[in-house]
Amino acid sequence: MPICRNCKQRIQRFDKDRCPRCGIEHPFEGMSSDTIEITTNIDTDKYASDYRPCKKKQLLIWFLAMGFLGMPFFYIHKKKAGLIYLLCNLALIAAITLVFTFVVNLFVVYSLLIALGVIYLLNAVVGAIIYYQPNLKDGNGEFII
Repeated sequence: MPICRNCKQRIQRFDKDRCPRCGIEHPFEGMSSDTIEITTNIDTDKYASDYRPCKKKQLLIWFLAMGFLGMPFFYIHKKKAGLIYLLCNLALIAAITLVFTFVVNLFVVYSLLIALGVIYLLNAVVGAIIYYQPNLKDGNGEFII
């Protein structure tokens, strides 16, 4: 059904002289009522890309190898989450190192090694939780397989 150019209400095609709702003369004037061919082919080549889906196994390997740097989040195209994860891990490493250095009175090297070990275990647990999470999506909105 066509639409009146003045009141934007649907009206019958038979009312082309005057709109029954608002009373304007020639409600279709200046508007095209051409039909569109809906069976045309869509060129999908312009939408094609070299996108490869992210895999959960590779995501888990990223968490185990370089999880404290936020690399798993960069792998799944979530840059903001990766930067936040990196900053949180660095702050946690610094806090654990300071606690073991000043409270437990260990050398700085031993405190740093303990902090890195704790961070590695924490990233392994986070990686395992994310690995078993169903329907996980990457930054492009695609499912991680």
